[in-house]
Amino acid sequence: LFRSAGTAGAVGAEAAARYACCGVFGTSALWGAGIAALAIVPAVAYSSGRFQSHVDALRLTVRNRPALAADPQALAELKPTVLWFLTRKAFSGSTSYFAERIREQERVQGLWRVEEDVGSLLGDILWVFNIWLSFQPHTANYGCSPYYGHCWYNRFREDLRELVADLTHYDRDWEALGDDGLVVKCALGALDLCLSWVVDTPHFGSSDLRPLPWYSRSYSSFTEAMALEVEE
Repeated sequence: LFRSAGTAGAVGAEAAARYACCGVFGTSALWGAGIAALAIVPAVAYSSGRFQSHVDALRLTVRNRPALAADPQALAELKPTVLWFLTRKAFSGSTSYFAERIREQERVQGLWRVEEDVGSLLGDILWVFNIWLSFQPHTANYGCSPYYGHCWYNRFREDLRELVADLTHYDRDWEALGDDGLVVKCALGALDLCLSWVVDTPHFGSSDLRPLPWYSRSYSSFTEAMALEVEE
């Protein structure tokens, strides 16, 4: 696992940078079998034009994150955040979206606790969710993140999917979670699902995880179908 000797102060510093830059959910259902099936996502060979240095920079933010810990069942509380993301009818930023994004990012940050000299798989996962929610779109496919700078969203999401794939490779830590591992796998699967959407325009695009017919490749069709799957 990535290790860090960070403290709560680092979290506060990150929050300040965020504003400066970007001006099982239910344990009984375990998110449903459909989401669970997406949980462990193999590493995908993305576009050869992707800059490896950007991926490495994101990995460094995880490696240098504060020492975070969380309870496995706490990740079930990520369901409202995923459903919020999937209620968007168009892929673009707005004043209301900015406020909602900050609210959801603070929800995620409220699920962890800072502990000295503690590094955990769960902390890494929550930190990756935090990075995901740090991105503020200015247009459909362009925006900024304090962890990545100004960038194309499609490049940001491709690189973040590599971090999600990284987190599936810690076999010993997954085994230690036991039965709680299913809740955690569902959280990662749902995040990868959201990140799979390739933005072409605010209303149209595609997903390699949920292919749509060429005549109905709308963002609203994708999100409506995925929201139902997550809800179940």
